[in-house]
Amino acid sequence: MPRLWAKGHRDVPMIQPNPTRQVSSLPCPFPLDPSYCYDWMIVSGHAHYARDRAMFTTYTEIDYTTVGLPNVHVIGIGTVELRVHRARNDSTINTLTLKHVLHIPAAPCNGFNPKLLLEGTTDRITGPGRAQGWDANGRLLWYGTPFKNGSRLVLEGNPRGWTGVAGGDLLSVFLCVADLRVLLGPFQGVQKRGGRGGRGGRGGRGGRGGRGGRR
Repeated sequence: MPRLWAKGHRDVPMIQPNPTRQVSSLPCPFPLDPSYCYDWMIVSGHAHYARDRAMFTTYTEIDYTTVGLPNVHVIGIGTVELRVHRARNDSTINTLTLKHVLHIPAAPCNGFNPKLLLEGTTDRITGPGRAQGWDANGRLLWYGTPFKNGSRLVLEGNPRGWTGVAGGDLLSVFLCVADLRVLLGPFQGVQKRGGRGGRGGRGGRGGRGGRGGRR
């Protein structure tokens, strides 16, 4: 069985964020909807995922019953484009194109897995809840700041909406090889980056924080 919000795995060190630092923001480039979730937490595992259908630029509905997820429903897969700040002191904007993003309406947030970006990119934790990513030439691509004991990707405009993340949530998606084939096989075969799949362990929690995402 897949393990969602896998027990025993944490994406970033569980260190209290610094509440005194503020992220400067530009005007949001798209209309805000308070029912949408704009929290893109930095995760590991085998997939990016999004809570709201509106986040996708391309989208294919799938039959979640074929992959045997007992507590969370994956109902679609597609592409998401995120306009992000490259660095705290850099006003330029970069567009991250996330492919094969799972649509999980019951998720407590969205998940950005830097290991699934293009070959040659690197990332690392740079402080309590802080992370950065570079391309093969050493240019910064994105950065994350502390949020709820994790690290949240800094989007252009710093939009805010619905949030279901609570301190201590375990947010990475781990899938067994069979489910990777079912979900991703029709698109590009089994993704090999981002760690090994596993079958053991307890099933995941079906997402915290109330309403599912819009379709």
